[in-house]
Amino acid sequence: MIELIQRIQAGDFTAFDEMTPQQRAIFHEALRGTATGDVAEMTGTLDGARGGRPRLTPDVDDFLDGEDFMGTDFGDEFWPVWRNELEYVLAPENNINLWLIRGSMGGGKSYSGTAALVYKMVEVSNYVDPAREFGLASGTHIVFGLFNATKYLAEDVNYSYLSLFLSKCNYFASVRDQIREMERKKRIRGNVLDLPKGLRIALASDQFMILGKNLFGGILDEANWRDKILSAEEHDKIYGTFQATLRRIKTRFGDSKGGFPGLMVAVSSEREMSPTMDRLCDEYGDDPGTHITQFSIWDTKPKIGDNENRFYVAIPQQGGIPPRVFEDREGAEAYSDNVEILMVPRRFKPDFEADIIGALNDLAGVRVDSGGNKVFYLPSRIAECADTSRVNPIKGETIVHGMISKSDIAEYFDTEAVCVLSDAIQQTFKPRHFPNATRVLHTDLSKNQDATGIVCGCLGNPVVHQVGHELRTVSLPEHMIHIDFMLRLVAPPGSKIHYAAIRKFIVWLNQICGFHLGLLSWDGFQSEDSLQIMEQKGFKVAEFSVDRKPGPYLTLRDVMQAVRLSMPQHEYAATELENLRQGHKRNRKTIMIDHPKTMRLGGKLVGGSKDVADGLAAVTFQLITQFAMTHVANDPEQVGPPPPKPMPGQSIEAFLQKDERLTMRELVEGKVQK
Repeated sequence: MIELIQRIQAGDFTAFDEMTPQQRAIFHEALRGTATGDVAEMTGTLDGARGGRPRLTPDVDDFLDGEDFMGTDFGDEFWPVWRNELEYVLAPENNINLWLIRGSMGGGKSYSGTAALVYKMVEVSNYVDPAREFGLASGTHIVFGLFNATKYLAEDVNYSYLSLFLSKCNYFASVRDQIREMERKKRIRGNVLDLPKGLRIALASDQFMILGKNLFGGILDEANWRDKILSAEEHDKIYGTFQATLRRIKTRFGDSKGGFPGLMVAVSSEREMSPTMDRLCDEYGDDPGTHITQFSIWDTKPKIGDNENRFYVAIPQQGGIPPRVFEDREGAEAYSDNVEILMVPRRFKPDFEADIIGALNDLAGVRVDSGGNKVFYLPSRIAECADTSRVNPIKGETIVHGMISKSDIAEYFDTEAVCVLSDAIQQTFKPRHFPNATRVLHTDLSKNQDATGIVCGCLGNPVVHQVGHELRTVSLPEHMIHIDFMLRLVAPPGSKIHYAAIRKFIVWLNQICGFHLGLLSWDGFQSEDSLQIMEQKGFKVAEFSVDRKPGPYLTLRDVMQAVRLSMPQHEYAATELENLRQGHKRNRKTIMIDHPKTMRLGGKLVGGSKDVADGLAAVTFQLITQFAMTHVANDPEQVGPPPPKPMPGQSIEAFLQKDERLTMRELVEGKVQK
């Protein structure tokens, strides 16, 4: 034993391979500081270039199967395809420091990415003093970060895997009691878990929580956001945090070639647009230190599809042509000039026939947006969200109204369709559905040629999903989005949209129809005048555009895919939604939602638009992000902000007409003419 250690000291690392399992166990104990006697004294003199020691890290097979580490039971359960991926990613000669894992759901992505991180922890802790080995002060913590949408490490998906792996790994036996105690308390004190040799697992929910930390590696997993609808700003935050972490690692541990000894892992399925993963692949995909893994469910799980007949899925590479299922390869190849062919085990054919886009994303692990790049890859969901028992209260899907019009917009509104009489003397009403709910109303303004879209809605009843768990059943409430009406307004030939008439209509909805308008929003075009006037009347207002970031439309899509939106039938709005396209802006970092030049409405070719769809996306997004957290389901006492009241001695009609008489000085000084 002493002789073998002396050979290792002399640089002959083949001596480690000659050790018996018992000698290796004693040797590892010595390196961990738990051995005594001559062996401990001898191993204590092992010295690396900067005060650590030469690396004696197990290979992947030893790590997964060896009794000193994960053990044979764990290794037998680890799927072969992921074992091969780990061997490549963790091989020193490949210098992989960024592993991007995407593909099917349930294929072992998170499990394997976390296993790679634990291996890196073993590798680093094999040094006598890891901090000194990497040029840090002795005793300094080396941190592995878990990226999480919350502020609690215990809620992190990868932490659940880490705690499992560390509990199983004999190498980290000293932390088992610590992990069990933390699990018992159902919380992690300070959101950190300390490991031997100064290693630490810590939360990294934003850039500020990683400041000052010596981050060596980490994992970002979309599973941590699975129960949360993310806005574009939140996706930007995730991406920014991940980028900041990469920069910090390179600053602390990077070499002259831009690489670093640690490992960052990002995991994502193909169900979502995954802007964070897309941006990471675009930016780092060509880097030799980056490895991208993408598997189908039948590629990863053993025995799925073995000796099983296959059918074919043709995926056209040009936009506008949807994927299609075929029984033979010849038919699939003839479907389009440029087509990708998938061979799929026959057991999955019902899934592909029922929802080909969802099956390609979830099972095949292939990103497909129906029709090439449509936002709503399941148009049937749009029809399912249209409540046939309700009619849109607007008389006619498109109202022609402008500066030269003598009528009010309210004359086109069928009050009895959505309201019930509240006060017979005053002739005021209240909404037929959810009368006490706070409403959001969005106006997508236009000037002359384009249409103006106006949409109003509120949060409806909660939808309760039962999520199975090993020990308990968890209820996750999600609210329906109830759309009261959708209005499309165009100006008469030679005229313009009358903005004052729109404001008068909104006040009429509030005062006469009893809609508790908790938020009025306008897009950026020509909106400042309306924002100031309506705020002066006592409304809460906001400028809100769905064109700057994709978050509102991604949110609307997720809600409609889950059929959590109820809207009156509106053919123009449905056509706009079905024809929405997604692409990237010139910087390739931001998803852009837009309409085609033309679209087919009831068999007639019309100009492409998304005016009503913009309003629908804006209302849905703002209801979820601003009102869902404070919403009390089925509470008859829940009342939104009361309608603004007329000035003392002022009639409702005068209040409605007020905005025509406001002077510039009154707008600037915030005064109202009496």
